[in-house]
Amino acid sequence: MPAAAPGWAATVYGFAKQSKGAVGLDSAPGKGTTITLFLPSEPEAANIDIEIEAPAALPVGLHVLLVEDDAEVRSVAQRFLIALGCTVTACASAEQALLELRPGPPWACC
Repeated sequence: MPAAAPGWAATVYGFAKQSKGAVGLDSAPGKGTTITLFLPSEPEAANIDIEIEAPAALPVGLHVLLVEDDAEVRSVAQRFLIALGCTVTACASAEQALLELRPGPPWACC
C-alpha cells in the first residue's frame, strides 16, 4: 500500500459527500480500526435520501498510541489520525509501545 499524501482524509470525505455517499470510521480497543467508503451503486441511487448516523466527535486533544508492525500501514494510519486532529505516538511493536507507556499524561485515563 503506498503512503498517503497529506490531506487524503479530507479528499476522501469530499469525494464521498459529492457522490452522495459517506465515510465510516469505526475503532474499538483490541479490535482495530475500519474505514468504510459508502457510494451509491447506480447513478439513480444518488438521489435517494439516506439517513447516516453522524460519527461521535473525537475528544479534543486525544492522544493515540498506534501499534502496527507494517511500516506502510502504520504511516497511513498515523496520517489519518493526525488529519482527524489526534496527537499520535506510533510504535512498530508491542514491546516498543510498552516502553512508551508511563504513568500520567498523556496516558492517564478514566
